[in-house]
Amino acid sequence: MENIDVFSLKRISVVGMAGSGKSTLAMKLGALLKLPVHHLDCYYWKENWVTSEDEEFFERIKVVAENDKWIIEGNYRGTMVDRFERSDLIIFLDYDFDFCIQSVKDRRLQKERIGLPDYLEDDEKAFKEFIDYLYNEFPEKMETLIRPLIKQYKHKLLVFKNREELKAYLAPLAIKIK
Repeated sequence: MENIDVFSLKRISVVGMAGSGKSTLAMKLGALLKLPVHHLDCYYWKENWVTSEDEEFFERIKVVAENDKWIIEGNYRGTMVDRFERSDLIIFLDYDFDFCIQSVKDRRLQKERIGLPDYLEDDEKAFKEFIDYLYNEFPEKMETLIRPLIKQYKHKLLVFKNREELKAYLAPLAIKIK
């Protein structure tokens, strides 16, 4: 999918490891393409880091994916089939693990966090659990569940291995990524 008229796209999925920049990319693309952006974390997390029930969460995302225009960013494998089936484009930020971990740690220091509900407070325990999850569970989930599913949709897939590749792709669109 190299010669894409991005201005004709109506439904875009953005996936990749935490810290890869999914939320930032989705917001910038949404502004450029005038598409509503949906952050899966905003649908999944309730106050005090309480999670939504799977059935409720999956149904909410299925409803969003049935719309005609959207950018949906986040992984949550249980939502991928519905999203990917309807996506015009899937962007996979397949960045280095250590780079993503450092980005997660760095963004915790930021006052404004994109892609998380405003009502979630910074919580040391939740952060530690998240880092533990990234080190201990996420790599296996990525290799056994997410990556094979993404490959099924290679006909509508763009993969970026690092920020430099993404920046080069976005430069003609006048989108700047840090």
